[in-house]
Amino acid sequence: MRILEGGRRVVAWVSSVLSWVSAVFLAAAVLLATVNVVLRYFFRAPIPWADEGITLSLVGMVTLVLPLVEFRGEHLRVTLFERMCPPKVRLALAWLSWALTIVVTAYLTVVGWAVASTNHRLATTTPALGLPQWLPYALVPLGAAFAGLARLVQGAGSKEAGRP
Repeated sequence: MRILEGGRRVVAWVSSVLSWVSAVFLAAAVLLATVNVVLRYFFRAPIPWADEGITLSLVGMVTLVLPLVEFRGEHLRVTLFERMCPPKVRLALAWLSWALTIVVTAYLTVVGWAVASTNHRLATTTPALGLPQWLPYALVPLGAAFAGLARLVQGAGSKEAGRP
């Protein structure tokens, strides 16, 4: 049980750090969009790479906040059907949801890593900024791996409560 509690603390800390990095990406996207709009419409001088920078920031924001959302169990889901089911069916659905999350995040981690590795090997760069393409691609497996770990730790620790 100590290992599980230690795992929860590590996941909580990593999730917190990644959420702060995600907040920086969000702030960068908002600031860049605002500055670009002002420059475009008032001075007719837009930033040529602004759209790419905003897109990359949003990708970072979404993928890096996923572990925190998963750890807190605050992901978006529709519960209408679940509420209409008897308790045993709800429990089965909760376990199914838990297992599918582990499978999907494992898949995203493996495939995302392969894509990032390929882009690293080919030395591809983004069109406008010229950043190594593997950097934004690597955010997907990073976020997915920690989201899966968060879900794994969360599910394993709450069996006593009757839910994954």
